Amino acid sequence: MAKLQEATSRGAARSLAIPHAMAMCAATPDALPDPAIVAQIVIGFARRKGIAMTSIPKIFREQFLALCVAGDPTALMLRDWLEGNRKLLAINGMPELCGAHGTVEGA
Repeated sequence: MAKLQEATSRGAARSLAIPHAMAMCAATPDALPDPAIVAQIVIGFARRKGIAMTSIPKIFREQFLALCVAGDPTALMLRDWLEGNRKLLAINGMPELCGAHGTVEGA
């Protein structure tokens, strides 16, 4: 994680951030990628291109979905977020939509 943050923090090296992330995620073909790195990449692409599975480039989407199949809880939560599954928002009497400060929007 520190290597990825270091790579993205340098101005000139920003164009190399994705190739570095690809190398870090695909260390060995049999092993699952690091969930923390994949989550950071998925969230980054979703912020830039929109909250949808199609916002994630194919190589990262395949690694992300491999984590989902393996049952990684972070990947499963991100998948629900990307697919628009809002069933987790309504939790036993909690407001369905919360604003930035925990208040119901429009109230």
